[in-house]
Amino acid sequence: MKSIVIGGFCALSLMGFSTSHYFAEDPQAQAQKIFVQKAQVTAQKHLSISDIITKNTAKKIAKWEVSQNEKTKDSKQKIQQPKKSPRHTPISLKPEEKTSTPKKTTTNNPSNTPSTQVKKTNTTPSTTSGQVSELEKEVARLVNIEREKRGLKPLTMSSQISDIARKKSNDMKVNNYFDHQSPTYGSPFDMLKQFGVSYKSAGENIAAGQRTAQEVMNGWMNSEGHRANILNPSFTHIGVGSVTGGNYGTYWTQLFISK
Repeated sequence: MKSIVIGGFCALSLMGFSTSHYFAEDPQAQAQKIFVQKAQVTAQKHLSISDIITKNTAKKIAKWEVSQNEKTKDSKQKIQQPKKSPRHTPISLKPEEKTSTPKKTTTNNPSNTPSTQVKKTNTTPSTTSGQVSELEKEVARLVNIEREKRGLKPLTMSSQISDIARKKSNDMKVNNYFDHQSPTYGSPFDMLKQFGVSYKSAGENIAAGQRTAQEVMNGWMNSEGHRANILNPSFTHIGVGSVTGGNYGTYWTQLFISK
């Protein structure tokens, strides 16, 4: 069986069975279909390119972040270095003046309240036999002026005790020390005994660097311990020893005793 359709769309044949479908579209519709297919292909290409760019950018950003983190670590390591300890250069100053608090004695401390009515006395100290310099006498005179202000008896200046005081001042100069304890003679009380001076009580004031009798007396009177020796009512005799030279220029010693 054979069927032929002229200008049709299908054909039948006895020699076999087959079909063929043919559809003729409108040319304008076919052109629109082709345009849509091309647009889909183009869009697919653009999507692929965008994906690639996004992935590459992400890799670059990640790499940049790692690089910045490494730089930050390096920067922190450089900043957080331990600080160097500052150098310290010591300096020393040589004092122009030096005084020392006298050792405690068995005497009582006098009252420092000045008397309003003082009987006028001779402040020039009486001196026992021996040589005493004018500078040493001036110190003793100033001591008696301070005692007179408080109504205390003046001290008698002893050349023997002054000689001992002078030995002490010279010992400080020669052996370059400033202390009541002498490396040569021991304590001031040992010195008095060594040189044959007997006493009931005793005291010592020392100073160094002062140039005049008034200057050294000002220093002693401005110190509570030294002032207590100068104004001690139980003391009866004084010795003053002054020598020049040494590191301080001048060394002074006052020795007080009561008999």
